[in-house]
Amino acid sequence: MAVSEKILEMLRSSMILSDKVGRITDEVKALSEDVRQLDRRIVRLETYVEIGNKQRANNPILENS
Repeated sequence: MAVSEKILEMLRSSMILSDKVGRITDEVKALSEDVRQLDRRIVRLETYVEIGNKQRANNPILENS
């Protein structure tokens, strides 16, 4: 294999690798957005639980049930 063929093969491999890295980057961005959405939902659920616990603590009728 001539030097020029090796260089061309390395360039081709580099372009393929660059394309794969670009696709993975896009997927990671999408997953990051999904995680942020889930985090927001969890925070809302935690808030509901905290409010419910405070209301229950302030209402003795609910505490006995």
